[in-house]
Amino acid sequence: MGREPDRPLLKGVVSVANSDTFVDFFRDIRKGQAAADLTEQLTALVVAVRSTGRPGKLVVTLLVKPASKGNVEMLMIEDQVKVTLPNPEKGGTVFFATDDNVLQRHDPRQPELSGLRQVVQHFVAQRATKEGTGP
Repeated sequence: MGREPDRPLLKGVVSVANSDTFVDFFRDIRKGQAAADLTEQLTALVVAVRSTGRPGKLVVTLLVKPASKGNVEMLMIEDQVKVTLPNPEKGGTVFFATDDNVLQRHDPRQPELSGLRQVVQHFVAQRATKEGTGP
């Protein structure tokens, strides 16, 4: 393994090897409410990703600041969770532009064929007439 880059802010800081340190710390933020909120937000994100099949994002920010001016022994921790839920894919609608740049659903270059009717409606009407249930 390579040498760790210099970190001037961490010089003289003793590293704690306990892997549960951050988890224990996070559980204490707002008496456990931060972890509960994060769990709720993560669950909502997982549901949205699974239902849309699209990616989402969850970002946790911890603001660490002195609790009062000049006192760096007591620190205030503020948490913020930002969730970006995936948007469901919306289908598009095809429109055709006329020479006047008006959008319409039917192709203006395609002539309308008159006298056509839907086969299903015609078949139902014929059947009703034969059975005596039609007009």
